[in-house]
Amino acid sequence: MKNESNSNPRNRPLYIRRVEKSNPEEQLVSSLTKKFGERFTNYRKEYFKVLNNPEHNYNFFPEFPINVLVEVLNKCNLECIMCLSSHRKGPTKVIEDDMITKLFQEFKDNKLPALMFGAGEEPLMYKDIDKMWEKANSIGIMDNFLFTNGTFLTEEMCHKILDSKVSRVFISIDAATEETYRKIRQTNKSIESDVEGNNKLQIIKEDENRLEKIENNIRKLVELRDSKKLSLPLIRVSFAVQHANKHEIELFKNKWECIVDFIEFQETQNIGFDKLAKLSEKERWMRREPLYKTDYKKDCNAPFHSATVWSDGSVIPCCTFQGKNLTLGNIKGIPELGIPAQTLKELWNGEKINELREQFKTGKLNIVCQSCLNARQTELWENIEEERK
Repeated sequence: MKNESNSNPRNRPLYIRRVEKSNPEEQLVSSLTKKFGERFTNYRKEYFKVLNNPEHNYNFFPEFPINVLVEVLNKCNLECIMCLSSHRKGPTKVIEDDMITKLFQEFKDNKLPALMFGAGEEPLMYKDIDKMWEKANSIGIMDNFLFTNGTFLTEEMCHKILDSKVSRVFISIDAATEETYRKIRQTNKSIESDVEGNNKLQIIKEDENRLEKIENNIRKLVELRDSKKLSLPLIRVSFAVQHANKHEIELFKNKWECIVDFIEFQETQNIGFDKLAKLSEKERWMRREPLYKTDYKKDCNAPFHSATVWSDGSVIPCCTFQGKNLTLGNIKGIPELGIPAQTLKELWNGEKINELREQFKTGKLNIVCQSCLNARQTELWENIEEERK
């Protein structure tokens, strides 16, 4: 791949490399500035200010998250080999109506700029996802993201996405052939029993040529968007680089580079979540000297701009499964454990997350963050060069 980037821009995480058909930021700004004016401009300025935090000793964070990721259920119809499957074991949890009401009121009161759905689940299994987008639009959320595996991206759903003015649709694929796709993105064999009797959820019939169907769904979304002369949503496909698919990097690039707005190649984590979860809370949070002796990575902007709210009400300071080992508190509260209900704003300005921010200032990070930043399959990913516009 030809490298058209002269620098290492900070407008995306350092574990992502892109191939762009056009400049997605310019595409986003051009469309949404017309609609929201100075408010959207200020949102992007604030976001990029946070991304430059490591160069300024993490001296800035807003009073409320810039973007919030919401999990609407704790299940997925797929079981990918690189994903944290233990997160989805046990009882099915679906976000409760009163929690939705509480969250959206807080989003409105604090003028939340960006809202994301798809925190590790498949959000399109939630039948009323379009009503979530409707709520978001009604309270002035400007930048609505959807993270999906694409299996529910039917033509009907494509129309709902366009009608709901979703600004970004990010589809995870991780393969260029059906054979490799099925090795990585396996079927969750318990999904039917997981959703049985729950009228808020839906499942889709398994298809022999699932990758082909998803690819056609994505092309249909692009076609419908373009036929309506819309510039949004931005449509991205992603590829988590790992041993099972590394031979298909170029094939994947060639397949998508002229179709979607951009491709992201992502560095795969070696998730040690369950091992870390066995540590006490004190052991997980305590500051430590670097545990990785070579090429130690110690920078992360997430606790300065984002928060994730899981379907059970728990809140973490980033968007990764690893962050579940650094829970800040719970929106609903857990009375039996003595955990009080707190607002998102209280948790965002609370003692725990401020301790985490101090850790990034000192470089002495807890074991969870060190693991997340450093336990990655870098050797497979580092030779991918970007093509940025």
